[in-house]
Amino acid sequence: MAPRLPQELIDHTIDHLWQDVQSLAACSLTCHAFLDPARTHLFHSQRLTGSKCFVRFEDFLANSPEVSRYIRTLSVTEPMSTAYAQNWVNGIPDLVDRLERLETLELVGLHYVSLQHCSPQMLSAFSKLSSLVFADVYFDHFLDVQTILTVAKNATNLCFYR
Repeated sequence: MAPRLPQELIDHTIDHLWQDVQSLAACSLTCHAFLDPARTHLFHSQRLTGSKCFVRFEDFLANSPEVSRYIRTLSVTEPMSTAYAQNWVNGIPDLVDRLERLETLELVGLHYVSLQHCSPQMLSAFSKLSSLVFADVYFDHFLDVQTILTVAKNATNLCFYR
């Protein structure tokens, strides 16, 4: 039997590869000891641009639910920012609820028609966030902004950009 390296040494080594996606992917296929630290960097931040990306990401999580625990930052962008986007935009609270260790949510270029379609249970998922970023987000009703800020009671960082 080959000698085993301490997990701390493996973790520290893989931490140096944090920007090298190809190397991290290779590490994740090497052995079980490499999988967790490699996935920590591979899935830390996710960016969803539009409805197709959103649907693909939901399918990915449905097929690989264990990945959800590695995601810390989620950035959601809608380049079209129309009422058409409303159907998938209303799915954001449900997605936040499924990402158990999510810390930061960035919403970019979204037009929220209403959060009234979201259940209180779904909206309560925002309470786990420590950081919220709104960049060029349009709300039809100020009550929706108030609702998000009320349920995101643990957020210590809040940014609004125009």
